[in-house]
Amino acid sequence: MPPTDRRLIEDWLPINEISIEAIRERAGAVPNPETHQLHVWWARRPLVFSRAAIAASLLRKDADRDTFTAALGTYPEIVQDQARIEEAKAEGERLKPPVYINPRRPLGKDNHKRAFTHNLTEDERDWFQSNIAVADPVVLDVTAGGGSIPFEAGRLGLRSIANELNPVAAIILRAACELPEKHGKALLDEYRTVAKRFQKRVRELLVGIYPEVPL
Repeated sequence: MPPTDRRLIEDWLPINEISIEAIRERAGAVPNPETHQLHVWWARRPLVFSRAAIAASLLRKDADRDTFTAALGTYPEIVQDQARIEEAKAEGERLKPPVYINPRRPLGKDNHKRAFTHNLTEDERDWFQSNIAVADPVVLDVTAGGGSIPFEAGRLGLRSIANELNPVAAIILRAACELPEKHGKALLDEYRTVAKRFQKRVRELLVGIYPEVPL
């Protein structure tokens, strides 16, 4: 690329904020991203890192950093929040949520949401599209594996090409990235219908084999 065509990732990236969110993304006692629940994949990359790498590689170097951080679903003050949590742990104190005080969200149960749960707002998506350095980019992942890169490319509104030789990973990619984009909410409705039918059939087959679990 021309020397003047510098991208945001070449000059700056909020590594501390992203790293904290990557740790939070995989916190064991809370729900992990839907891609993790779909299938366990040993080398799946954190979604927040994937979104940051894609977006920062396409945005111009002078793109607004605050808007970029917000589009990731995090905020600069999370570094101080994490330090406060670590200090409390060292003193044997357990903080109650919301322990992560995102100034962009009102105080309440949603204030401490993790970055991967954030879908870009319409304004953030418009900002991203108007600040990328190339027209109609395509994201290529030659070893897509668990699908974090194409998944986040889709959430950014980008086209992507995902290559994978492992047939299990290929099915996961299709289920996580291609089919939802193609069918939308109708796919979710069908999944819930099939899941209920499956659960009913399993219960019928297990009658008399396992005792009923008391409610």
